[in-house]
Amino acid sequence: AFSGLLGSSGTVTHSVAVPGSAAFAGYAWDLQSVDLEAGASRIWFAENELTLVISDAVLTSMVLIAPGTFPMGSNAGPPDNVPPYFAHPYERPVHQVTMGRPFCIGRHEVTQAEYQALVGNNPSYHQGAGWPNAANHPVEQVTWIDATAYCVLLTAQQAAAGRLPSAYQYRLPTEAEWEYCCRAGTTTEFHYGSALQCGQARISYSYHPNTSCSVPTTTVVGSYLPNAWGLYDMHGNVFEWCLDCWDGITGYPATLQVDPCVATGSRMVIRGGSCATQSNACRSAHRVQTGPSNRYFNLGFRVVLGPILP
Repeated sequence: AFSGLLGSSGTVTHSVAVPGSAAFAGYAWDLQSVDLEAGASRIWFAENELTLVISDAVLTSMVLIAPGTFPMGSNAGPPDNVPPYFAHPYERPVHQVTMGRPFCIGRHEVTQAEYQALVGNNPSYHQGAGWPNAANHPVEQVTWIDATAYCVLLTAQQAAAGRLPSAYQYRLPTEAEWEYCCRAGTTTEFHYGSALQCGQARISYSYHPNTSCSVPTTTVVGSYLPNAWGLYDMHGNVFEWCLDCWDGITGYPATLQVDPCVATGSRMVIRGGSCATQSNACRSAHRVQTGPSNRYFNLGFRVVLGPILP
């Protein structure tokens, strides 16, 4: 639940975005306390000293994610380069991770139109006369630096509009947040199950059943079915930048981790696979790393509205 909304010296006005409850958009209440039940999309209020305004702009573009614990990583074998699906050493062992605070994540990858509107330019490869609906394709050829700058601008914009919850910011998802959201409660190699078919994501090749899927180009976000939490394109379309630095190839810690984020390192984590990758690279646990200044035609990002990290 969001807490600490009233200061010790009296009433303080805050704006709290609750993306899971579209029916409440545009309304305001006088409140003293708020209890958020994310899984059931319910808000309970009482008394009369706090004004709560729910933003419809945030409601439509993001999904509220409740705290919880999930198994991160993969032990799929054999641990070598034998398709279709296997776990690299740095995806092992499967270990429990707790996400301790609620956060919101974009329903889809940031589009070219969204990026253009906020930043004022569009670096994407997939645009122009050959891509008539490019505005709704994911933005790509953005560096990690570009993606984090976008989040800073979005935070400032939403704060100025009075739509930013206290102690929250727009930022890239941590690697753990990303996998938690991709899995959406599943423990299989994909949120769809044990295999990824051509018709389920924008990928170049499926090992089930050994079929070429499409030309290696992006497509409109949300073109495939979402996962159980309503998130689109967690597998394929474009790789997505994460907030974390790459932690090397030594593998995960075996013990329970709470809100982990690797803050130091020269290379950054990317997740999710892309239109130019095979299905094994799109697994929920699959991890890749690259330099923060690199640009690729199949690399974009999505944003999180989450707690400010230390």
